[in-house]
Amino acid sequence: MDECGRLIARVDFYWEELKLIGECDGRSKFETDLRPGESVADRHWASRRRDERLWELGNTTVHWGWAEATDPARLHRRLRLGVDEAMRRSA
Repeated sequence: MDECGRLIARVDFYWEELKLIGECDGRSKFETDLRPGESVADRHWASRRRDERLWELGNTTVHWGWAEATDPARLHRRLRLGVDEAMRRSA
């Protein structure tokens, strides 16, 4: 939510106490169901702008793909980096 309570984005995971967002993204998020005239680059750019807006609101976003989702050690490392960054931002 933004400062006026408007929904900015739906996210996969949100740890409110840390203001940490978790996003599990596969290639298909960027390559399928494109709107007419929308390119993969357009989709990537929109995703980046969304992350920037969420960051401006004080959130930290950590992304992972299927390689991390299916490897607990890799996912743990990725999430640990996100938690560390979120804690630095809140300090």
